[in-house]
Amino acid sequence: MPSENHDPSFDYEEEVDRAKRFKDDLGKGGWKKTDTYLCELMRDKILMSVVSISKCVASLDDSVSQYWIKTFPGEEVPIKLLFKWKMPIPAKTCLEMIQPAHIEVRRKWDDNFVDHELLETYPNGENVVYMRVVTPWPVVSRNYVLLNSPIKEIDWYGKQAYVIFQRNITHSSKPEGEDGMVRAFNGGNFYLAVPDENEPESACEVLGLSNNLFKGWIPDNEFVTAKLVPRGIDKLRESMTKAYDTYSEYYTKTET
Repeated sequence: MPSENHDPSFDYEEEVDRAKRFKDDLGKGGWKKTDTYLCELMRDKILMSVVSISKCVASLDDSVSQYWIKTFPGEEVPIKLLFKWKMPIPAKTCLEMIQPAHIEVRRKWDDNFVDHELLETYPNGENVVYMRVVTPWPVVSRNYVLLNSPIKEIDWYGKQAYVIFQRNITHSSKPEGEDGMVRAFNGGNFYLAVPDENEPESACEVLGLSNNLFKGWIPDNEFVTAKLVPRGIDKLRESMTKAYDTYSEYYTKTET
């Protein structure tokens, strides 16, 4: 069935420029690490001392993954989350693992982003996907319908890199609310993988953006984005790392 109310194509030059703007903005400051934000929130709620906050932050390991939060007032999706992963997986293969072309294999190892369905594929390689995100109590699960780009090789500040873009879309096969579940809105995500400088054939660093309106009832938008979203994204990172050990031969043979 055809998707509705959209032009099924990304402006890739604009999307890459947008990703660079986020990277540059992160370097300028103003983004708060989510662990620091949560510790400060705990201070505000239960009057933690400065010493307790320092211990709280120090107890969190960011050697493999880091998450930052920032609010952009006036934007359609104001609360944004940037993250970086260090992955023991080649850069392009890392993105292949979340490509809809390999949705059947992903179902075997991803238990956080579930119920994947490939709804439509376009001649330019873009596709429409349905998925459900499993969320911890007290937030109920959300579903998404997303337009996904194919993997694009790009120049990233003079380095080779690979990127996938996502954005919200509607599709006649998945009307919002038909299943009684809350339909979240995606304001434009990306996953960008750069080969590791020392081990380019076997490792990479991923820069990603999570940019979503969760709709429905949630206790607090910033708390959910700072606490629950990194937990879910990091669970994806862990699942990918474990799955690569099992399915590396498959992904290497089937790279798009």
